[in-house]
Amino acid sequence: MVEQELIDKFKNVLAALVNEKGEVSIFALLKMDDITDRWTVILSAPWVNDKDRGEIFFRLRSLILENTESHDLSMLARFGIFEKKEHLIELLLENFSTGDYISQDRQINGNVIHEGYILSANKNI
Repeated sequence: MVEQELIDKFKNVLAALVNEKGEVSIFALLKMDDITDRWTVILSAPWVNDKDRGEIFFRLRSLILENTESHDLSMLARFGIFEKKEHLIELLLENFSTGDYISQDRQINGNVIHEGYILSANKNI
């Protein structure tokens, strides 16, 4: 299970991001790689678009660096920044809600989520 301390740090990242940019459709920590056993950070929001994706990536990275410690960073594999229209995001929003903990393998859009925590999920945003 995700350590509560790590979840709290990412809740701070989420709060800062929402304060700066606006509400998000989904923000989640997911283990999707059974080889590395590390977390993927998933973000989707109405303000995500191809033009600004690089800027959003670097801002998300900066917020994570500001709110975590070096040992936390070693637990991260990648960031996934998606528009809401992406099929993976649509399926995550259909299947999960804010606060959901994914404790066993779930297949979503050909991806296996081995473990996960949904920090924020809102279909209406």
